[in-house]
Amino acid sequence: MGGAVLRRCRRGSLPIASRYAGAMDGKEQRQALTAAERAVEALGRHDPAGARMAIATAVEKDQIGVFAQLADAVYLAASQLEADDRIGQATWNQLADAVGPGPLQALVEQFRD
Repeated sequence: MGGAVLRRCRRGSLPIASRYAGAMDGKEQRQALTAAERAVEALGRHDPAGARMAIATAVEKDQIGVFAQLADAVYLAASQLEADDRIGQATWNQLADAVGPGPLQALVEQFRD
């Protein structure tokens, strides 16, 4: 399993592969969340370069892969900003879908055009 550590689930029926097996650094994941917030804020300020830099940091720090879909949406939105000086509603919808329910979605809604 490529370096994965196998653990048994509670019922002992199926093994659970965990790349980090308890070694996840909560500080790194919090930094990833903060960087994702900065990316959305940069889009709201019409700063595509800032959004790209922030989402790159989020993906780098993300230990569980929650920001991969957001990265795609941020890059699309940044490209739209550069081309049209605005982000289309479909892309805002993609951003909202990528972050799912919670504080990041509220931030996306705050900056919608």
